[in-house]
Parts: sequence; structure tokens; C-alpha cells
Amino acid sequence: MQLSSLLGHSAELVRIIRKSPQPGDTIASEYFRSKKYLGSTDRRFISGLVFHTLRTLSLSEAIATHLGLEDVVHGAHLLMDNPENIDLSFINDLPIHVQVNTQDWLLTSTQKRWPTDAAEVWRSMMQSAPLVLRVNLRRATREAIIKHLTAEGIECTAGPLSPAAIVVHQRVNLQQHPLYLGGMVEVQDEGSQLVAYACAPAETDHILDACAGAGGKSLHLADLQE
Repeated sequence: MQLSSLLGHSAELVRIIRKSPQPGDTIASEYFRSKKYLGSTDRRFISGLVFHTLRTLSLSEAIATHLGLEDVVHGAHLLMDNPENIDLSFINDLPIHVQVNTQDWLLTSTQKRWPTDAAEVWRSMMQSAPLVLRVNLRRATREAIIKHLTAEGIECTAGPLSPAAIVVHQRVNLQQHPLYLGGMVEVQDEGSQLVAYACAPAETDHILDACAGAGGKSLHLADLQE
């Protein structure tokens, strides 16, 4: 598919996601199912550009406006490719909160906690998050799951912080994998896993999860309570 068409599809999907209260990954899956003509390479390009756009929205909009580009997706595309013939030096003159894609008040709040590292904290959030699994330790060991995935050619290592975490080092769809379907693993970032361990729930505790989204931490808390 031509680049212009890929950018058009990406821009369309970004607009749909920004207008919807649904999670972006759910909308993207539905979008790709409705576009049967998109091949795996096309879907990979569009998905990468769309979520890069969403992670770098403020900066991408600033680039698109400054260079007179068609829309924010073109700005994000420049950020991804950064061709040498495009002068992006003006980015250094933008407000810091725009450069790191957050709100001014959020950056100020973060600076109170990390006076010298706040900008880098927000800049790190512009990167694609790694795929991290949480092993159901009541049903399997982390070592056994790593061995199983490695035997299938899936590169992975133990997470450095959570005793149940496995970091997968390649793009792979595990939602149809027998380990996932069988409840042996869940997709959950390592920071979220640490929340349940920090709570250290007792079996008789009554816990209200006031920040439950898909319920990953709630399920983990329940697992720890056995």
C-alpha cells in the first residue's frame, strides 16, 4: 500500500480513537477487522504510527502546525522517521511540557517530586511500553513459562522487579495462545503487578479497588488472597 494511503488510514483511526471513550487498542482491533484488505505489514505500520501519534500528541500537533502539514499524523510520522532534510531544531524552543507531551500543571507537579528528572520521566512515556506477562503462580512457575515460550521461539526474560513478571522482547500476539486462554498468564505491566504485592492482602481482607480498569490488579489481589 502506498504511503499516502497508509497515512490516510492512520489519520482516520487517530480521529476515531480521540472521539471515542473506548480503549484505543479495542478500537484499533475493530478497525482492522473491518478493513480486510489491509495486510499484516500495513496493519503493523498503521498501528505503530497511530499509537506513536497518541503518545506524542502535543509535540506532533506542534510539528504539524509549524511545518504546515495536513494533520497530526504527518507530524508523528516525521518524529518516527526524522529525515535529515527536515529541520526540526525549532522543537528545542517549544515549552518543555509540549516537548515531553504532558500538561504544564502535570509537569510542574512532577518537578516537585523529581526536580531534576521530571522531564525525562515524561519523555520516557513517549516510548512504546514492553509486553509484560504476569504468571499465575498458583498454577505454574515463572521459570516453566519462560522455558515454554522460549521453546516456541519467543524471546523473553524474567522481570527485574515482580516475582511473577516475564518481559517479552518481540512483537507477538499472545491473546490466542494456549497459556493465555488457559489462564496461566495475563498481560500486565510490571508496575501494576507491584501494586498487589505492596498491598500484601490477607485472606480475610475486604479490598475496594477504586482504580479498576480491566480488572488486572483486582484479579491479582484476589490471587494473592487465594
